[in-house]
Amino acid sequence: MVTDPTPDHIRLDEKNHVEEPFLKQLETMPGMHWDVLRLEMGPGQTPHQTQREDFIQVIMRTDLETALKKINPWMNEQQLFEAITDLTSFDTDNLIKNNQRV
Repeated sequence: MVTDPTPDHIRLDEKNHVEEPFLKQLETMPGMHWDVLRLEMGPGQTPHQTQREDFIQVIMRTDLETALKKINPWMNEQQLFEAITDLTSFDTDNLIKNNQRV
């Protein structure tokens, strides 16, 4: 594997200039209690390491369900199921339209 010798503060890429600063902000935000998983894609990486059934899945379902219960303690199991289904089911493959809908 070839590593890029360019220092991080000079390298212009999304990982160093967008993703990492945002993840650091989430980790240090007072009262939010974010746990950030930094898993690099590669051989040996499995979806279960990221709490997913496959890499197509974009949410951590268990964490989402726990958060929904905490925020909405009045929700019953059917309402939780419907909320998660609404957040994870799409009528189109158009990413922009799906993001707008959510």
